[in-house]
Amino acid sequence: MKEAILSVSKDAGVEVSIIDSPFPWPNPDEVQIKVVAVAMNPKDWSVKSVIWNEAPNNAGDDIAGIISAIGQGVLDFKIGQRVAALHPSMTRGGGFAEYAIAPAHSTFHIPNSVTFEEAATVPLAAMTAAMGLYLRMSLPQPCMPAHEAQKIPIVIYGSASSVGAFAVKLAILSGLHPIICVAGRGAEFVGSMIDKDKGDAVIDYREGDEAVVSGIQEALAAAGCPPTVAYVFDAISENGSHENIDQIISDTGVVTHVHQPDGYKKYRDGVRVTTTMVNDIFQSHQYAMDNAKDFGFMFSRYFGWLLKEGKLMPHPHEIVPGGLRGIKQAQEKLIRGEASAVKYVVRIADSVGYGPGHLLSLPY
Repeated sequence: MKEAILSVSKDAGVEVSIIDSPFPWPNPDEVQIKVVAVAMNPKDWSVKSVIWNEAPNNAGDDIAGIISAIGQGVLDFKIGQRVAALHPSMTRGGGFAEYAIAPAHSTFHIPNSVTFEEAATVPLAAMTAAMGLYLRMSLPQPCMPAHEAQKIPIVIYGSASSVGAFAVKLAILSGLHPIICVAGRGAEFVGSMIDKDKGDAVIDYREGDEAVVSGIQEALAAAGCPPTVAYVFDAISENGSHENIDQIISDTGVVTHVHQPDGYKKYRDGVRVTTTMVNDIFQSHQYAMDNAKDFGFMFSRYFGWLLKEGKLMPHPHEIVPGGLRGIKQAQEKLIRGEASAVKYVVRIADSVGYGPGHLLSLPY
């Protein structure tokens, strides 16, 4: 089969090589997926930009396609079903290929109302958002939302990013208000999701740090809340976001980052600082939360249900042409910071040299 291997170097930047690889076969509790669409994420290159000597690999973790084989012990899926899945980072069988492997517990059914391209925007970002809100900050979940009269203010930094946007959507389902969103070019998109009648607001970080802090405090005051909040989800974790957060987080508040920003230890004593790492649901390291795998199973299935019921919408996406060969262009667009309120997706069948819809190869 064809597979795209991503490498990052200080000199060459992002390089993508298309190679012939053996078909990946599912181990127990895994599924094999014929990939239809795969979405890009900043972590595809950002992790490698920090670890320059990391071996090139297939970094596709947001997968949508059709079940083509199932491993021993898999009960919830059958060959031919439409699914989306979160693939464990830096492991075999990534989604930048004709066929991929995913754990059954991080896979969910795609309802007929959702396209493969739309579904590919969901797994990593939605799971990261859910883990930050519910595992790290222990906030009310959509199945048991906060009482309408109960005010639970939350600040979501980077609300136009895919992780931030799903955090906003899930916070709404959880009955959290006011939701104070910090965004830039995607401010209009974020504004379309929130309910200003419940005190929700969008603060434009392009107006400067002082304006961000004062804007958050003014929005809280307008909603009848104290000038500090107990919960902050930092979906960006860069460009000094933690310095602004430190000014509006309460003395006993909790903030979760998607990665540890430089200087994060500058938070005041008493503020609980956590890092939300989506790979925890695979119990891939000794510091993963004990219940993270169970959480991953429950919310993967829940995402499929919420999509089916129309309660959760996919993230806006842009198709990057060229299939596997389009991955380089998509990653470069991410590196240049062009993505705002959009997720880049490639269709495997669009790979140059193969007609649209043409099955490149079979695993049998």
